[in-house]
Amino acid sequence: MSATEVSAVTLRALEILSNHLDAPQMPLQVAITFLHVATRGEVHMSDLEQLVGLSKPTLSRTVAMLGRGINLDKPGYNLVQTAEDLQNRKYKIVTLTEAGKSLLKEVEKKGGAWKRLQESREEN
Repeated sequence: MSATEVSAVTLRALEILSNHLDAPQMPLQVAITFLHVATRGEVHMSDLEQLVGLSKPTLSRTVAMLGRGINLDKPGYNLVQTAEDLQNRKYKIVTLTEAGKSLLKEVEKKGGAWKRLQESREEN
């Protein structure tokens, strides 16, 4: 898949995400974090930190926004959840909620080439 195709597919996924959540002002780092979790199914916070390129505190706030929210005044999107890694309790694993899985299905359905993009990433 060419860089132009990757860009087009990613932009379409971001548009679907923004429209689905009715969040036109969603920070890009939040959308990108969701897409990283969505493409992997589950990911350790430390790995996600490397993938997204955010500091640990910023990533924690970003994941909170995607999950339950930062506080009662700012509810989250309920797209991801975190749990302790049972093999090493100091690590957290981020996974999609049912709402997150539903949104991923919408991205795959409306985004057309999203599956092909995922498959090309797995080959590399």
